[in-house]
Amino acid sequence: MPEPSFLISDEPTELSISLLVGSLKADSATKAVNPKNYAHRARVIRQQTELLAKKVAGDVAEKNQQSAKIIRKASRAPDHREEGGQG
Repeated sequence: MPEPSFLISDEPTELSISLLVGSLKADSATKAVNPKNYAHRARVIRQQTELLAKKVAGDVAEKNQQSAKIIRKASRAPDHREEGGQG
């Protein structure tokens, strides 16, 4: 009986990549994968790993950018519009 398959979302995660690696290792150990299939699956794993690395790097850059914006805004002189109107 084959192992149950799992769904891969459009966004790679560490778990999905580790499942792909584990599945490929298991199939390779039992000789259940031919060289052409192995090469394809290894390429998919590399691509998913690269996509995850880019996503993580983008998230970190965005977080740093937001932090820098908050710091710049905090260091500015107060804006008269933020102080409320005079009546």
